[in-house]
Amino acid sequence: MPSKRAPDEMKDRGGFTLTVTLLALVLLAGLALAMVSLATIELKKSTLTEHDRLARENARIALILAIGQLQESLGPDTRISASSALVTPKGEQHWTGVWNTLAPDGKNPVIRNPETGSLTDLRQTQKYQRDEVVMRWLVSGQSPPGRLPADHTPLVGPGSVTDTLTGGVRVPLLEITTGGRSGKMAWWTGDLGQRANLTARTAPELIGIAPPIPGKIRDRLVSEATIALHTGNPQWAKDHFHDFTAHSSSLLIDNRQGGLKKDLSVYFQSTGIIDPAGDSPGLKDTDRLAGPANEQHAKESDLTWERNPFRKSAPRFGVLRHWAGLTATADEAMETVPP
Repeated sequence: MPSKRAPDEMKDRGGFTLTVTLLALVLLAGLALAMVSLATIELKKSTLTEHDRLARENARIALILAIGQLQESLGPDTRISASSALVTPKGEQHWTGVWNTLAPDGKNPVIRNPETGSLTDLRQTQKYQRDEVVMRWLVSGQSPPGRLPADHTPLVGPGSVTDTLTGGVRVPLLEITTGGRSGKMAWWTGDLGQRANLTARTAPELIGIAPPIPGKIRDRLVSEATIALHTGNPQWAKDHFHDFTAHSSSLLIDNRQGGLKKDLSVYFQSTGIIDPAGDSPGLKDTDRLAGPANEQHAKESDLTWERNPFRKSAPRFGVLRHWAGLTATADEAMETVPP
């Protein structure tokens, strides 16, 4: 016999089915909305990643161009560098300029007088203007430091220096197009050789701006940031951003004639006589420091030894060797003996 509650139960089941269906629709709608939001986020992320990749590629190209510019400009031995503050009282003061120590005709402007043996710098008599003969500025673009173009960018700003007007660095921007997309890049090559290396064994505090650095601490200063940490005053590092460094190295180059400078270490440790060997003419304590070193050198240089004014007045190499020996003597005298 059928129950009287059957229609009510069917009605309850129908309401439950409707509720479940609505909940499923809501869940599906929420899932669809979440998927759309996730796709939007991924699209934005991929766009940012692509921009970041392009920026890194542009920075890498700028680095390659900067290194190439540096090698081409300062690669030859007869090249020197100096700050733009040397030639311009206004504008960018911290660009690195490159000059050639040779004359425009490729010859050495410092010549020796065959009669007196003295040296004369022809640049003193030929209206030499250092701001006009600069070969290149080691920055992006071709503008001089006193005429910065409107399209430029700061590379050293308030995060590194205290006063951006005197310590900041701005350089021209260069247009670059890669893969059908355009962008801009810039670079600045600073000269660490113009800064005091606070990790050197010498006493850099003598320059008047560096804080006292104990010897045991000096070997631990591996970067400019660790130097600032040692001072305990970050403001000091910003005030002297262009004055100090933890990394600098150099070669003993003869900028006037090219090639490496002569190493006198063996002579300093000798008894005062180095015999000729191969291309080396040898060296003695009696050789002159100015003019022809000796009579044989004067003869090879087509100079008259008897008419050389430095023959009697010039200091001898022996004086230099004796002075170098004073260092070892001082070190021995200052050696301490533990109690």
